[in-house]
Amino acid sequence: MNQNYLPYICLGFLLSLGSMTYAGAPEMPPSIVLAEKVGMKTQQISRTYIGKIEAISSVNILPRVSGIIEAIPVKEGQVVSQGTVLFEIEKIRYQAAVQSAESKIKQLDAEIHYAQTTYDRQNAILKEDAISKDEVDNAKSTLDKLMAQRSANEADLILAKEDLAYCTIKAPFTGKIGRVNFHQGQYITPTTSSLASITQLDPIYVRFNISEQDLQEIFGNPTALQKEAIVKIQTANGADYQEVGSIAITDNMVDTGTDTLTVWAKFDNPDSILIPGGIATVKLIKKEEKNLPSITLSAVQHDQNGAFVYIINEQGQAMRTPVTLGEIENKKQTILEGLNEGQTVIIDGVHKIRPGVKIVPQFKKSN
Repeated sequence: MNQNYLPYICLGFLLSLGSMTYAGAPEMPPSIVLAEKVGMKTQQISRTYIGKIEAISSVNILPRVSGIIEAIPVKEGQVVSQGTVLFEIEKIRYQAAVQSAESKIKQLDAEIHYAQTTYDRQNAILKEDAISKDEVDNAKSTLDKLMAQRSANEADLILAKEDLAYCTIKAPFTGKIGRVNFHQGQYITPTTSSLASITQLDPIYVRFNISEQDLQEIFGNPTALQKEAIVKIQTANGADYQEVGSIAITDNMVDTGTDTLTVWAKFDNPDSILIPGGIATVKLIKKEEKNLPSITLSAVQHDQNGAFVYIINEQGQAMRTPVTLGEIENKKQTILEGLNEGQTVIIDGVHKIRPGVKIVPQFKKSN
């Protein structure tokens, strides 16, 4: 035999032997995994956001007239009702101004009465040609001037009464008084800085930003959001706030930098638990319930691309399927997108998945 052919004969023999060994090897046994059928669950769709607590109204109390502070009937930090007197400014000169304006009007009323009588008498005599037209015109001019002067004095009286009213400073709404910056006996003017601030605490706003995607997918538009949303919050310590809120205001445009819409939810706050400037976790819930696919929580896997599950098809193959997650309740995960009722999902044993290995589901027994 030609020795040059020997290597090729040996290689052929080895390849033949390898082929026989592979063909004769037994198939890998199927992997048994724990699985379940996708069920359905009725659930309200919700999203969670971070909110900021804001007062609906908060104002600085400023003086409108000059004078000495005679009294401060309220205490710092006190909750006051709308109309409660906060500051009393000395009134003597303002009362005098009102009396002076009223006296001028009374005097003018007497003069007007006389001028009216004179004009009426002269106008009657004019018809008998016993008086000149100029005299009648002068009487009418005098009457008109006095009437004009009375109108001016009436305006002065209105301003005088307004200044007198400004001597008593009242709460514009129900709220909490902050630090009082001036004290009884101090002289103040309209250029004086804030006497104190008052902040409305009940009701109160919680401001948060909803993504444009969430707005359109869940509600459709801001009008539907206001009608169909329920708002619940957790306070900074993680406690559930008992009052349920409603959407009061939505901004008139989406922030192009964040693709979010600013929303203000209104809450009753009778015990002043919510404090302006604080934070809260906002849970936005759609009133309408939706029937969604539901699976055991352990079926859900996560990686850098998001959430996914393994479903078993009719050929016994495991298929990776991305899903959009809904709410979790009693270890059950609702699925917004990605699964349909009746599909088989693996809930335990995903480590047994191998290429080419058949998957056999063992179904979890019902309790």
